[in-house]
Amino acid sequence: MPMTLGYWDIRGLAHAIKERKYSREDGNGTFVSGQWLNEKFKLGLDFPNLPYLIDGTHKITQSNAILRYIARKHNLFGETEEEKILVDIMENQTMDNHMQLAMICHNPEFGLEKISAYMKSSRFLPRPVFTKMAVWGNK
Repeated sequence: MPMTLGYWDIRGLAHAIKERKYSREDGNGTFVSGQWLNEKFKLGLDFPNLPYLIDGTHKITQSNAILRYIARKHNLFGETEEEKILVDIMENQTMDNHMQLAMICHNPEFGLEKISAYMKSSRFLPRPVFTKMAVWGNK
C-alpha cells in the first residue's frame, strides 16, 4: 500500500517530504482550504493537521515527526547515541533556519531591492552563514 501525504498545494513544510517522493502522483492529499476543512476529521488523525502521512496503519502529523518516521523506517536516524544526537541537532538547526527565512519571505517589506542592497553591503557573507558554527563530531 503506498504512503499518502496530505498538504496544501504549496511547497511549505511538506517540501522536504515531497522531495523524497512520498507524495502520491495522482494528486490525492493536496488540499485547498475548503477541501481540508471538510476532510480533516474524517482521516482518523490524532492531531488533524497538515502535513500528514498515512503509511498503512501509521497516521502521522507534523512535518518533523513525518521526517523522523521516514528516517527510522529507512535506517537513516543514526545507529549510536552520538549519531542520533547529531540528527536531532541538524533537524532543529534546519527548522531554525527555515523559520528565520520564512519570517523574511513573508514580510511585506521584503523585496528584491533590499536583497540587492544587502548583497552589495559589507554585511553580506558570500558563503553559508553557519559554516564556522558546524563542526561535525568535533573534527
